[in-house]
Amino acid sequence: MTTAERRTSRGSRALVAGLLMAVLAVGCGAPQVAAEAAQRAELWRVGGSGTLTVTLPTTLAAGQPIHIRTPGGAWRPLTPVHRDKAIVVTLTPDLLAKGSCHLLLSTPKGIVLDDATAPEISKPVFDADRVEGRPDVFRAIRKVTWQVADGQNPLDAESVRVELDGRPLAAEVTAMAGGRKLTVSAAPGDVPKGKRRISIRVADMAVVPNRASTESQFTRLLDTPDQALEALGTKIRVDSRFEGYDHPEFLIDGDTEIKPGTTHAFTWASAESAEPHWVELTFAKPVRVAHVYIYWSGYQATVHTSRAYQIQRKQGKGWKTVLSVKDQKPRDPSVHRVEPFETTALRIWQPAGGGCERRPNLMWVREIEVMGK
Repeated sequence: MTTAERRTSRGSRALVAGLLMAVLAVGCGAPQVAAEAAQRAELWRVGGSGTLTVTLPTTLAAGQPIHIRTPGGAWRPLTPVHRDKAIVVTLTPDLLAKGSCHLLLSTPKGIVLDDATAPEISKPVFDADRVEGRPDVFRAIRKVTWQVADGQNPLDAESVRVELDGRPLAAEVTAMAGGRKLTVSAAPGDVPKGKRRISIRVADMAVVPNRASTESQFTRLLDTPDQALEALGTKIRVDSRFEGYDHPEFLIDGDTEIKPGTTHAFTWASAESAEPHWVELTFAKPVRVAHVYIYWSGYQATVHTSRAYQIQRKQGKGWKTVLSVKDQKPRDPSVHRVEPFETTALRIWQPAGGGCERRPNLMWVREIEVMGK
């Protein structure tokens, strides 16, 4: 079966899906045609095999150009035969070497037809409050800006899409250099804490559009600083480790996000044994403690919230309990406000059997945050 599809573009973009109608053809099968409402250029995509004679229901003035482009090839002039309210083109097998080609009726002014190069997108520039020594970690983000450029065709400002974690984000677009350069800015607002992804995609105005996209990752910390970050010099010790869960430093990396797939790449779990389990944080210098956030591991639609534990502060060579939790229901995170105090070390201590109801002998955590206010 041979197919032909008509598209229209503002240089590059198909606009409105439209009507299916039959077209006369001589060759290997009768083609079908999908038509779309025209705006500037009229672009047809024809597919098939063998030698085809295709009649297109289009009127062109004498001498008006028509071009053909095979997949991956350059545009070149093609001479049609004019009939009443139609033109006829003959497509030989060499023009359909990969099973299809494009026919362009009416060349848009100022468009470089043989442009096969995608636009270039710069790295994003963050107008934000950075964490010293960590270039991709921010406390507050006011604006993110990209520069986009194309050396041949204008850029399609309406094609710009910015997303934060896959969700659309409103963008401000400013065109320069005859439309071949764009400045794109977006204000993310109150970004959730943890690791985030921001992306941009854009197309040029070529008849067959060239598209570009890029994604960047960054980490958002709370405006109230987390004092338990490994980057701030915090050290961590645990009582034991479940097989494959050998990185307790995940609990102080600033990442609270639950990721798909296996949990051993971002959580710590204790040995599954009927004895107490604990996590100990030692700070680089004395810190003020007012809030403690405990983010539990989530797996197979279950949050493994420990039912019983204590928050303890270092006192001399021992530990003093400042808060006790009993019979806690599943939640994530557990947020605890304590009477503010200063300490050089903090411990989350779980008694034997104090884990979640399904696995009471396990302590399973993905992040701990310590706030000073």
